[in-house]
Amino acid sequence: MKILIVDDEQAIHKQLTDELPWLEAGWELAGHAYNGEEASSLVEEMHPDIIITDIKMPLKNGLEFMEHLKTFSFKGKVIVLSGYGDFQYSRPAFLLDAFEYLLKPVKVAEMVNILSRAEDEIRKQSQDFVEHIQEQKTLNKGLVLMQDEFLSEIVLGSIKDENEIIVRGEELYINFTESSYSLIVMKLINFDQVVEQNYSGDRYSCYYAIRNIIRECLDHTEGISFRYLKNSNEFIFVYPSETNHKMKIEKIISSLFHAFSTYLSLVAYCGISRIKNKLDSIPIAYQESNAAINNIKIYLNNQLMWYNTDLLDKNTEVLEEWKEIHHLFDCLVKERPLYSKHELISKLNGVMGETYLSETDGNHLRKAIHPLINTLQQSSNHSLDFSILINKLEVFLTELKIEEVRQLLISIVYRLLEYNKDGAHAYGKNLIEMTKKYVEDNYSTVNLEVISDKFYVNKNYYCSLFKKVTGENFSTYLKDVRMNKAMKLLVNSDLKTYEISEIVGYRDQRYFSQVFKKYVGIKPTQYRVKHR
Repeated sequence: MKILIVDDEQAIHKQLTDELPWLEAGWELAGHAYNGEEASSLVEEMHPDIIITDIKMPLKNGLEFMEHLKTFSFKGKVIVLSGYGDFQYSRPAFLLDAFEYLLKPVKVAEMVNILSRAEDEIRKQSQDFVEHIQEQKTLNKGLVLMQDEFLSEIVLGSIKDENEIIVRGEELYINFTESSYSLIVMKLINFDQVVEQNYSGDRYSCYYAIRNIIRECLDHTEGISFRYLKNSNEFIFVYPSETNHKMKIEKIISSLFHAFSTYLSLVAYCGISRIKNKLDSIPIAYQESNAAINNIKIYLNNQLMWYNTDLLDKNTEVLEEWKEIHHLFDCLVKERPLYSKHELISKLNGVMGETYLSETDGNHLRKAIHPLINTLQQSSNHSLDFSILINKLEVFLTELKIEEVRQLLISIVYRLLEYNKDGAHAYGKNLIEMTKKYVEDNYSTVNLEVISDKFYVNKNYYCSLFKKVTGENFSTYLKDVRMNKAMKLLVNSDLKTYEISEIVGYRDQRYFSQVFKKYVGIKPTQYRVKHR
């Protein structure tokens, strides 16, 4: 808590400096000022929490100084000092929001009491402010999510009645323009990588930053922007048609591209529909915008494309490199011998590389990869469940997440190579060993869903495989790992029980204690006492 002393008497400065319990109370002396003019400069520089000021001073008196504090939006507390004969000055001080009035000569005990009360008041106000901000943030987050859900339903075609769209939009503070519009779809191509690298996996913080940039770039327009909830990397704008429509849209998109690249290292593609006149045409406009995006050359950063029916007739002939990959992949799935196990990996990396894809658009890529998906779907090998992998691959293709597509294809090939080499039993054993190692390293956050996503394996198949290979259930194994870690932490650390509970993956301390007692036979606190 920083305190500024303002008084033209040197004795007051010395008394307060020498006699106040600065160290014990945790207070900091922000500085000394001997008139209101000097104090104004120090307030701007030091930002004190509490000001102790005299009323009668040269150049600028205490009342003028307090009046001047309003221009700083000063949120701290002001304690006014005055002599017995200065009552005519002190009364206006309270009209200027003085916290307390103290007569000279100053009694230190009285000053300490007032300073403590002022400090408590500041802390309370600070806490109230934080809670208010948090409450507003929560309410705003809820409203934004409801707006996103409503607008996403319109795009999906779930809400078609124009009157219903307008009425429900007004309830959610969405004002649809009465003019015609274009729909702009923006895909963030490297969204997942940016979330991991810049936001430690917190995608909602990244969404928040993206919304702020969009808000800045769409300032002073009547456009509506929202996140399309069906796809993780998509934002949509409903932009009203106006004079110089195309030029204005391209200017806004250009500023968005620049801001995304500069501040977030995001790469984005934009597709823009033809002008529509009715709100129930939004689903069609969305299809047109996506069709435009699919004609953008991959790996040419920050591109936009207007919908054009001529583009739909483009030849999307699969190139020879992909035809050879289709043949090799078919051999691998049907367990035929390959000339070299690295040949298919090398060719996949080649056609999914930046150089090759800079001459390819989304339509070509989909047409090239769909035969691989068909081969997996037609596979008669039931030991390898490809359903999750196929679903993920189709989602990545829809969202044009190029690096994720490449990594997943490589992962599928390695899985097939390992299976063909070692057979079903060895493959299953290797998979279980890999997942057990992952559980050992990530026991606090891992669950069956995480294993399924991380290793591209069906949950039911994995559970039966785990039981078959290890002789126990996966849930039992996970509990063993967590309880053993908890026992070590209880003995070898001073962490509280609730802290250990969170570390080993239990958000509810009481539930953790129940599980621990059932597993060990005694409560965590008793275990700590006994084994120490």
